[in-house]
Amino acid sequence: MLDSATKEISLITAGDESTFILQIRDSGIGIAPAILKQIFDPFFTTSASGGTGLGLHIVKSIIEAHRGKLSVDSEPDKGSCFTIELPRRA
Repeated sequence: MLDSATKEISLITAGDESTFILQIRDSGIGIAPAILKQIFDPFFTTSASGGTGLGLHIVKSIIEAHRGKLSVDSEPDKGSCFTIELPRRA
């Protein structure tokens, strides 16, 4: 059963002959503009639970190693949307 604190996550796919796009959207707390530019930096974390700050950096590195792009749009109190763009193989 869902309660009022439940957040939604949605996956959206799109693309064309040359590109595959995956968007991961949530309705969470969002990311403050002051830290948005740093979230892909290695060892950057806001985690009080002791995270290393490597997760998003590693994900972005893997995507870029496959000639792709990772971007994020976020608004505090409205949620975030991470977009992965990967080239399709010929």
